[in-house]
Amino acid sequence: MRLEIVGLVESIIEVYSTTCLEWRSCRKTLHAITHQKDARTNLDKLLSQPNPHRRGTCFTEDFFREQWEAQRAFHANLNEEEVAHKEELAQFFERGETIKTLVEMLVSGLKSHSQSDPTQMMNQLSEIQMLQAKQDEETKKLGSHFGTANIEDEDQQKRLGLLYSAKLALYKAAVQIQGELQPLRDSKGRGERLGTVLKEKIFDALDRRKKSVISVLNTFQTRRTDYLRNHCPEQLDLPENAPIDYHQFKKIPLDDPFWNDGYMCLSKDPWAINPNVRSGIHAVLALERSKEELVQLTIELRRTVSWGISHRDQVH
Repeated sequence: MRLEIVGLVESIIEVYSTTCLEWRSCRKTLHAITHQKDARTNLDKLLSQPNPHRRGTCFTEDFFREQWEAQRAFHANLNEEEVAHKEELAQFFERGETIKTLVEMLVSGLKSHSQSDPTQMMNQLSEIQMLQAKQDEETKKLGSHFGTANIEDEDQQKRLGLLYSAKLALYKAAVQIQGELQPLRDSKGRGERLGTVLKEKIFDALDRRKKSVISVLNTFQTRRTDYLRNHCPEQLDLPENAPIDYHQFKKIPLDDPFWNDGYMCLSKDPWAINPNVRSGIHAVLALERSKEELVQLTIELRRTVSWGISHRDQVH
């Protein structure tokens, strides 16, 4: 009798586990179908628009795929030395901004004798001298161009370096935020509820980062506006260059076209200069990912059904 009860309990557990797997599989399937429909809707809108890069035609999926390959090839051709050179230049200009801020603070302190702290001022002066020595050293080592592009305008070179530095900092902040939010997305995709304690931990972590993220976001947007106004004024009023707040920034995924700025890589290809092309590439890739996910879910469903049939035969 005891063995029969144990066997019954094991059967119930197996059936329950299978039911849960089926339910989760259904939730994942619905989630993938929703993503597929959204990607298809976005792509269809773009396919109805004329392609300014190929006269007399509209955008096509093949064109977006070609541009994706062109984008990949462009970045693949940037060797490690060029990337390192670009990052060094960005740090160089960022250090210059720090020196400028420290000098302004020092001058302000000298003007207000009653409020100045001699020790603090000496520390500021020492830091300025140290940073300037580093700048002088880097000036001898670095070339005069940002990356491999031949930029004649030194002001553009400086603005581009500062913008590149700000975008790197912003992307790092986005990676941290999306990492914190991932458990929420995972639970939603599985159709499960996340525990209150874990939710509180996630939101506490986001709150701790909020102030610093807002500062990084504001710095990037200020530098982007400054760069576009002076060097790409025709792009200044484009929707993708409109200011965003912290809550909007939190919703931007890491594969969003927002992270692909053609004016920063200085490419003249359609993927770099046309936001509709970037959106089309994003939609095509999203559509392909959702199709792959549905294929994988179909395989999992077949395995589950096969297991269920096999288990039923054993019971009978």
